[in-house]
Amino acid sequence: MTQPILNETAVRELIRQELPALVREDRKIRDWAIELGQERFADRDRTEGHIERMLDELRCNREQSDRKWEEKQAEDKRKWEKNTRKWEEQMQENRQEFKQVHEEIMAVNSRTDRTIGTLGARWGLINAERSFRDALAAILEKSFR
Repeated sequence: MTQPILNETAVRELIRQELPALVREDRKIRDWAIELGQERFADRDRTEGHIERMLDELRCNREQSDRKWEEKQAEDKRKWEKNTRKWEEQMQENRQEFKQVHEEIMAVNSRTDRTIGTLGARWGLINAERSFRDALAAILEKSFR
């Protein structure tokens, strides 16, 4: 009895059909197939170990980033509070300076009122009124030219 000669395509198709059953049933073939796969592919334990190490590294990086973020937030808060205190101090200084300038202006105003009153007393009521009107007219003319 002669066996038919198989071409390469037929051999491949035969292997595809029969190999799964042979791997399930024959331990030597299964071990051989596993050995072939291990030459090209990492085994499950090794792969899971790599994945676990990568996940641990990512977790560590995330924790580090979280710490840095919290430190940056705390630093920004300190800077903000420091600037707020400076602004408040500056505003207080500005208020005091404004109050001082206002008091000086009011003192000058009071002296001016006394001086005008004294002039009015010297010149008499009529001359003071005329002087006041002339001065006011001169000021208004200068202002609206």
